Amino acid sequence: NTYFDVEMLARYLMMSKNTIRQYVSRSKIPFIKVPGSNLVRFSKVAVDEWMMGGLQGAGIVAEATTAYRGDAHGTTKRKKRQG
Repeated sequence: NTYFDVEMLARYLMMSKNTIRQYVSRSKIPFIKVPGSNLVRFSKVAVDEWMMGGLQGAGIVAEATTAYRGDAHGTTKRKKRQG
């Protein structure tokens, strides 16, 4: 599964970053809150399903249990936490 940050998701959906942030604050889009920070990530699978009308009542779909890092291709993959 691929994970997006706000900027990447805005490009993917062809929306502004502000619109994405508003959707998050209103729980209109599925997102994952990264523990210990104000960061959110978006699962491509969940967003695609949401766009097709399959997810009702979006909001936080899970609390992230892993750290995230961007790779050279601009996608974000999960990396297990150390310690």
